[in-house]
Amino acid sequence: MTRKTKGIFFSLFWPNAIAGLVFIILLSTITSIFLVNRYEKTVFDSLESEAGIVQARYAKLLKSESVWELRQDALQAGASSQTRITVIGKDGNVISDSQVDPGQMENHKTRSEFQSAISGQTGKDIRSSYTLGKDMAYLALPLLADGKIIGVLRFSQSLHSMESLILAVFVFFFVCYLVFFLALFLISRATSLKIAGTLMQISGKIKEMAEEGGKSKLYIDTPAEFEMLSGAVNTAVETIQTMVRSANAVAAQQEAILSSMMEGVLAVDSSEKIIRIYKNAAVLLGIDEMQTGKSIHEVIRNSSLIKIVRNTLVSDSPVEEDFVLSGADGEKYIMATGTTIKDRDSKVLGAVIVLSDVTKLRMFERMRKEFVANVSHELRTPVTSIKGSVETLLDGAIDYPNDARKFLGIIAGQAERLGSIINDLMSLSRIEQEEEKGLIQMEPHNLRMIVHNALEDVQIKAKERSIQIDLVCERDITVTVNDRLLEQAIVNLVDNAINYSDPGSKVIVELSQNDGETIISVRDNGIGISKEHIPRLFERFYRVDRGRSRKQGGTGLGLAIVKHIVNAHGGHTTVESVPGSGSTFTIHIPEKSSH
Repeated sequence: MTRKTKGIFFSLFWPNAIAGLVFIILLSTITSIFLVNRYEKTVFDSLESEAGIVQARYAKLLKSESVWELRQDALQAGASSQTRITVIGKDGNVISDSQVDPGQMENHKTRSEFQSAISGQTGKDIRSSYTLGKDMAYLALPLLADGKIIGVLRFSQSLHSMESLILAVFVFFFVCYLVFFLALFLISRATSLKIAGTLMQISGKIKEMAEEGGKSKLYIDTPAEFEMLSGAVNTAVETIQTMVRSANAVAAQQEAILSSMMEGVLAVDSSEKIIRIYKNAAVLLGIDEMQTGKSIHEVIRNSSLIKIVRNTLVSDSPVEEDFVLSGADGEKYIMATGTTIKDRDSKVLGAVIVLSDVTKLRMFERMRKEFVANVSHELRTPVTSIKGSVETLLDGAIDYPNDARKFLGIIAGQAERLGSIINDLMSLSRIEQEEEKGLIQMEPHNLRMIVHNALEDVQIKAKERSIQIDLVCERDITVTVNDRLLEQAIVNLVDNAINYSDPGSKVIVELSQNDGETIISVRDNGIGISKEHIPRLFERFYRVDRGRSRKQGGTGLGLAIVKHIVNAHGGHTTVESVPGSGSTFTIHIPEKSSH
């Protein structure tokens, strides 16, 4: 969807028209405010002058209570000056008015000009008259007799002339704006037509130059700005021709790059400048793929990759090296394979570097090495103990019954430990294979019964250590699981809780359903687990306290077996622990496996 652009006329006309309108409005407003202020001052000065002339005489009439004479004088004075004259008593009642019968007028005690005058000041106000129904200017003076205020003399005048003046000002400026608007329209129209004509001429010439391959030139000598434009166009055409020729040469190189592309691909020329970074390589390196022509030193901050590029450019054979790439999401292991790009004469034009993310592969290799090392270590310990005991017996200890019984006991214990490790390894392998092949049978079972059977298996060990095991289950829960595997997982968790609890303590197994999942939690108040150990608890042979684990007879595989059993049921396991206060291991089985 293309965006509509404004023509030259609109670009010239409307901004100036709007600016002119704003200027006229501001000017007319300021002028009106100035004239209104001047007009109001003139009116009040006139009213004050007129009122001052009759102030003393009206005070004398009011004091002598000559109300009829006061009214007649006000009527005559008001008629001759077109000013409304009102005499108001101290109580706010109107005594005389030159235009309205005082009996029909309300009390004026609340009028602002009356309140100012009755306090001895000159009162002024502009408002709409309730009696006459039009805007009026009011000026009030106190009437004094023997130094005391006995009433108020108020002069008022209509502001109709001021409204007419303001209207005339706005009409004048509006007419001025219409003239300006029309003149601006005509000037903008003529200017835009001239510019558009010149631009059409330039556009036509550029198309002609494009069709001819840039053989002709563009010449416009007036005005000066267009002469500069024609020069810029000619320069641009020459630059484009150079770029097209370069693009044709690069196309052959890109074909070689594309044919070699495996994963992330980076291509550089012989001077270590980037020819192309393809999208997958840009994502892998965390850079912008639009970096053509820049040196690899400007774009790539990884010194190992830069070294690989250099080695590739000077090598006659492919270069393959690994390097570590650090980013926001951690470290990545990258395998870089570099090959040179050569022309028919075997001249090196550049190099193609193929980048493969082998982070997972390296992680699996590390896990395999750690597993082999751990298995070797775990098996070596009992084997060494058995071997040492046998050698001691052969050296003569067998002739001493007490010593012989001691070393045979060691052999039996270590053989049992060796068997436990082998059995756990076989169980773990079997669970993984059955899960991978989908051979784990799921059937509806009573969860309370599964847990009850599991607790019976560890009851003897719990009694030996004076540890009480409580089962909390408010109602029967039916789950679709493999009862043999789930029972093994619960045995491992409870056995682990017993191993790390002090004598006389309690282990609580709680069953519940919440938010579409079945929850099995095993809580102890043992030694607890530090925060840094929790993420690795379910790794094979990982122990928080190796000495205590071996002393308790653990193989280091119990929690790993729990994890794989729970994963096989589509669930997950969580751990909450506070050092010194105990731990809670919780199995979560989703609703699809529960009823």
